[in-house]
Amino acid sequence: MGRALMTYSIPVILRECFPIIDTSEVMDEGVKLAIENWYDLNEKCGGVPVWSTDFAMQNAGVISRTVMYDSSGGDIDMAMIGDQCREFIGLEKSKGLLKDLVPDVNIPDIVNRINVCTEQCAPNYCLKSMSWNHGKDFLKYEAMFLPFLRNGGTRPTWFFSTLAFHFDEHISR
Repeated sequence: MGRALMTYSIPVILRECFPIIDTSEVMDEGVKLAIENWYDLNEKCGGVPVWSTDFAMQNAGVISRTVMYDSSGGDIDMAMIGDQCREFIGLEKSKGLLKDLVPDVNIPDIVNRINVCTEQCAPNYCLKSMSWNHGKDFLKYEAMFLPFLRNGGTRPTWFFSTLAFHFDEHISR
């Protein structure tokens, strides 16, 4: 069983940028650096870059809290890289279909971010509560989605999403 067992409510969005261009309000330096590295690569490639593990290695400091999404099939596949995401989110399995791993109440938000990222061909960012995950509502987290093409692709179908978790007892419950 890979899904979180209980949920509270839809995530509370505290801040979002569709697309994110200015990283000055991003709290986590690793998230900020990954966004900036994507824009550098985007400029070098003249558009959305093709996915390469070189990008992951360039951002090795955030790998333990990164989720890869693949929207090339009918459903969205996800794979958590490293243990930090799995520990904070509370999933037993780290790879499979989004709909099988993530609580239903958080799926629309993730799908929306992937869809907007695909349409804009640009990164997006949000700061949101973990109110969707029972017992974790004291946390907030930053999530950014960086779009990548597959070799030969014309639309982004790979998404590098790094999370940064923050303790905050002031989040609305």
